[in-house]
Amino acid sequence: MPKYINTNPVTILLILTLQLLIIIIQTSQIEAKVINYPKIGTWEKQYMEYNIPFHIPSTLEKAGHTRETAAELAGKFLDEAKSHLLPPQDYAVSGVVSKYLGPFVYTLKVPASDTKARAWIKQAVRGVYKEIFAAVLSSYLTPRINVPPPTVLIERDIIPQAALRMPQPLDFTRNTSAQAAAVGPLGDTTTPGHNKTGHYRHRDQRKRSTNLDKRAQGDEEGMDPNIEMIWGIEDMTMLSVPPGLRYRDDAPGFRWKNGGEGVQMFILDGGCDTRHPEFENADINWIFAASPESLDEPGEDSYYYYKTGTRLFGHGTKVASKIVGKTLGVAPKTSIFLTRLQPQIYGIGVLGVTFYAVLLKVYDYIVESRNTRDKKCVVLFPWNSYSTGGESSRDDSFFKIVIKALAAQSCYMVVTSGNKNDPVDDEGNIPITDYPAVLAGDDSLSSNFVVVGGHDTLGYNLFQFNEFVKISAPGAEVVVATPYEGEPPDGYWSEAYEPIEGTSFAAPLVAGLLANFISQGIEDPLGYLLDITRDPPNPKQPRLAFNGIYPDQWPTALRPQDYTIPPRTGPNGEEEPPPKRIKFSHGDA
Repeated sequence: MPKYINTNPVTILLILTLQLLIIIIQTSQIEAKVINYPKIGTWEKQYMEYNIPFHIPSTLEKAGHTRETAAELAGKFLDEAKSHLLPPQDYAVSGVVSKYLGPFVYTLKVPASDTKARAWIKQAVRGVYKEIFAAVLSSYLTPRINVPPPTVLIERDIIPQAALRMPQPLDFTRNTSAQAAAVGPLGDTTTPGHNKTGHYRHRDQRKRSTNLDKRAQGDEEGMDPNIEMIWGIEDMTMLSVPPGLRYRDDAPGFRWKNGGEGVQMFILDGGCDTRHPEFENADINWIFAASPESLDEPGEDSYYYYKTGTRLFGHGTKVASKIVGKTLGVAPKTSIFLTRLQPQIYGIGVLGVTFYAVLLKVYDYIVESRNTRDKKCVVLFPWNSYSTGGESSRDDSFFKIVIKALAAQSCYMVVTSGNKNDPVDDEGNIPITDYPAVLAGDDSLSSNFVVVGGHDTLGYNLFQFNEFVKISAPGAEVVVATPYEGEPPDGYWSEAYEPIEGTSFAAPLVAGLLANFISQGIEDPLGYLLDITRDPPNPKQPRLAFNGIYPDQWPTALRPQDYTIPPRTGPNGEEEPPPKRIKFSHGDA
């Protein structure tokens, strides 16, 4: 045996142990690189989060602030706050911010154990900076350790410092011209129900899928070539009832073949399970705006799947199916852009400012992509809003600024009235108090803002409404596509439909009709949509939506004899002329 080989058993054991440790370390290093979890600090510790809303523009102005002085003070605050933030500090500042409208709320994260940092933020907001900030709202966030992080992430788009430091316009009307010159011309109502989504699932869980893909086998002679018949979808049939006729459940529904073509719609919801056959030919795009948090999360695979353990963006799938669904959608050619309001990243749920932040990100996208559109666009929010906290005047100011800014971009906003079914008040209404729906009574917003109620198959309102709710769509027996959590078994998709009710599913029907009329080149599509509504059985309730396909476009055999568009009754009972009949010219019609 050569002299240089040590045969001592202790030495040999030590060498083998060291070699084993080296192998373990190397293996762990390789695994760490493969997993590639984010190491930015903000998701790895318990922390306190502070939402700090700005004063509304009129309050800033009364305090003697110009945009420049308010921006200077806000910048000074951020500089002083940086040393107190959760490291790395560049990722610990976010909020409700638009590149073009400025910030509305700052969101700061500090270590939960740092009592000095927490005290400094409160003192600063309530003291030196009280002229620009309205409040300091805190929450204690602890990511749940039983929820694994997604394995594929992209670094968030860090908000430009210029945007963070620029306050929102002091007076929107004063800045409209300047803003237009700069950017160029051109919304789940979760009232408790029978399930955790806040909506009522009907006991009648009929297997509707067997005839969902079938069109009428009967005579289509004389039918407008621009439309198609759909049988067995009650909400589609209800939308097809023109003024002067009554709903029949054995009648077909109609829709425009190229409905929504060339129109972009932005849906603020929970994402969408795009594997569903209803979305086979749909034009679906994503805007990664999960939350005002430190990461935008695109998900783990091609259809943006991220398992929360309890729900999978089911609400968004159902909503999207009523717009672009192959058989269920009223505007199947619309290009939809999805955002996600329920991130559940690392187990953290939706924050109070999430909706506001996502809406502004969508607005910025609309501004920056304006050259890709030659038509007006639509923003759909089929949920209740989330307040910034505190005084409603801040919510009021925020939405007025954004809705008017959307109007400057030739974009409509469609929201739900809400799912509450409280007893009616002395005026015969079920009051609406949530933002943004409550703003529908503001005439300055009426040109591009519409609130949608929901009715049953007989046309009676089911949910909230005020006198300013001008339109209602089917909110019961609405057939929607449902998602599947995980890989569905063979043949599952044939059963992935259900009837459901709620204004969350009435709103996309109206948004889809609006997209149709935009696509058809109607100069005032919202005005036309409201003008062709039909009378409800209760005249005090919202008018009923109609898809604009009149009997003279139906198959000859289905046309009622001697049908004429009936006159409308004005607000004081006087007779008004019928709405203008527009003959569309898609294809050969």
